[in-house]
Amino acid sequence: MNLSGLSSNFYLANNPIYLNISGIDNRTAYIDYFISVYNNQGSIVSTSKPQRAYNINNTLSLDIAPLIKSFMSEPDHNTNYTELTPFPFYKNHIKINITVREYEYKNTLVSDPDGGLDRIVFSTEIVKSDTITNKTFIRGGERTYDNNINLGNATKLIVTENIPVWAGFPVDYYYTNLQDGIVKANIIPGGLKDERKVKGCESIYIKFLNSLGGYSYWLFENSEVQERNSNLGSIRRKLDVLDLGNETEETITLISKVPQRFMPLMKDLIVSPEIYRYEKETQEWHRLSSDNNRITTNPFEVNTKVKLKFNPYSNYNPAVIW
Repeated sequence: MNLSGLSSNFYLANNPIYLNISGIDNRTAYIDYFISVYNNQGSIVSTSKPQRAYNINNTLSLDIAPLIKSFMSEPDHNTNYTELTPFPFYKNHIKINITVREYEYKNTLVSDPDGGLDRIVFSTEIVKSDTITNKTFIRGGERTYDNNINLGNATKLIVTENIPVWAGFPVDYYYTNLQDGIVKANIIPGGLKDERKVKGCESIYIKFLNSLGGYSYWLFENSEVQERNSNLGSIRRKLDVLDLGNETEETITLISKVPQRFMPLMKDLIVSPEIYRYEKETQEWHRLSSDNNRITTNPFEVNTKVKLKFNPYSNYNPAVIW
C-alpha cells in the first residue's frame, strides 16, 4: 500500500484534497482512514471516526477536504493590534496525522463444543497500516479547478500584491509558519504597504476573512442604511384590534471606488463567512453578513464603483408575539 498526494504542506481545505492510495493487495476487502488532530502543544486532542472505502482495482483516490474542514474551529478573528512582535494565530488551520489501514477477510473454522458440525466464521483483520504525519491544513482556497493546492512556508496570506493601509485604522497580515501554522504580524513592512487616503467623514472600515485564511481590510467612503419591515398581521377582537407587530431587517450598503489591483479583495469580501465593521470611537468590531452581492469588473477600467449590501446582527424584536 502506497500513500501519495500529500507530500507538501499547508494545503487549502476549500479546494478538493485527494489522498491517493495505490498498491492495495488483491485480497484486501476495504480500507479505512482517520485523522488525529493536534493542539498547539503537539498533543492529540481529537480523532475522527474511521471512514471506510472499498477496494476498487487496487487503487483509491479520496477527497479528504470535507473531513478536514469538519474538525476546524469556527473562524474567529484576533483584535490584538498593539503587539509589535509577530505571534502565533491558532485559528483557520489545523495540524493532523492521517492513518490508513488495510483490511482482509479472515475465515476461521470454529468447532461445535457439543459435537455438531463445525462452522466457518468470517471476520476482518488489519494487515497493513501507514500514517502521514504533521500536515497543516488552512481554511482557504483558490478559484481554480486544480486539486491539492498548497502553500509554501512564510507565504503571506493576502490576495493582492500590497496591503492597503489607512492612517488611524488597525491593520495586520498573516503568513504561514512551519512551527505555528499561521502567524499574525501587526507591523506591515514598508515594501508591502499601499498608503491610502481617508475620504469622507462617515467612511466605514471593514475587516473580513479572505480566501487564503488571513484577514483583509477595506475603507468604504460612502454608505446607505435601509430599514425594512414585515408586518405579522393583526387580530380583530370584540372591542379593538391587536397589532402583532413587525419583523425588521436593516441593510447597510457600502460604496467605494476600488482600484483594479484591489478588486480581488471585493471578490473575497462578498463570500467571506466572517465580516466585521469597525467602530472607531469604541474600537469595537461588529459582525455583518453579506447580502446576496454581485461584483462586476472591467479589466480596462482603472477604478470600479462597488456597491455591496450587508446585514448587521441584532437582537431587536418588535413583534408582539413570540
